[in-house]
Amino acid sequence: MRARSSRARWAGRIPYAVLLAIGAAFVWKCAAESETYKLCELRVGEKRRILIRAASYAEVNQNLFYEVRIGDRTVVPGCWFTAWHRDTTEWDDPAFRVVSAEGGELVGVVEINTPEEILILHDFSTGYSWPASISGEHWKTASAHARRLLERLKGETPASHYVLSCDYVAPIPRSGPRRAPVK
Repeated sequence: MRARSSRARWAGRIPYAVLLAIGAAFVWKCAAESETYKLCELRVGEKRRILIRAASYAEVNQNLFYEVRIGDRTVVPGCWFTAWHRDTTEWDDPAFRVVSAEGGELVGVVEINTPEEILILHDFSTGYSWPASISGEHWKTASAHARRLLERLKGETPASHYVLSCDYVAPIPRSGPRRAPVK
């Protein structure tokens, strides 16, 4: 068996290097397009705000992120909280509203089209934030803690029907007559 020359070995590797360069350029382009832009800023007290950002690039769903700031300090860095379905037949951009309890120490964020669905909870007295807390603890523990915060929020608004987004089941719009269930 004859040994290959060093030129022949490199000639076989050049296409791989070209493919690697093309792949790196593609990843860089996608990373640049995945940046976010400011969708809205919710003021939740003196020097306290929740900033909601949207992914710059979306096809069907657009990822939404939030961060909590006190003054110039970011206490909860950008965290994904939902994917927004871009259905332009109903509305273009989501609009959010803050609900609060305990003198503004406990705040929740809802989208105005689904006012019972709590998307974000933040307790300024402890610094606990949901769903950002899920990254640091088991999701069952984080959800149980969030449900306790939700009960505190509901305690000051007894007529509310708030539900965490992880437990929320959206009603299915129906058109036409209902069919009998299959037995």
